[in-house]
Amino acid sequence: MKYSSFKIEKKISTYTSRNKSKNVETICYYLLKNRKNENIAQVRVDYYSSNEDEAELRDLHVEQKYRKNGLATRLMFYVIEKHGHQIIKLTPFDEEDLGIDLRTFYEKFGFVGEAGSEYMYRSPTKQKGKNNEDHS
Repeated sequence: MKYSSFKIEKKISTYTSRNKSKNVETICYYLLKNRKNENIAQVRVDYYSSNEDEAELRDLHVEQKYRKNGLATRLMFYVIEKHGHQIIKLTPFDEEDLGIDLRTFYEKFGFVGEAGSEYMYRSPTKQKGKNNEDHS
């Protein structure tokens, strides 16, 4: 499969957390197949109104018949491109049935774990721009 035969669609929703202490904005990126417009992969990114510098990556999923084609990698690069200016937090669940070590997968994108924590974090990437130019 070629990447050119797929498109990424973005959907945004807002809700209040269960304990009603914070507003959450959710952005879900879907990888869609053009011909049938079917959802074949997705990743969700949550932002909390109480901390705009941090995002939480959730629900990275690729439909079974499309796995092993680099689609999860494509979505991860897309998320980092769009949200790399923030600290990104995630909880890597082991996918034993797939034979994938997700911690190793996420490490490829700069995520690191903390001792004693179930979470992995990715530090913000320095963004180029008018007020924050990279002079290296």
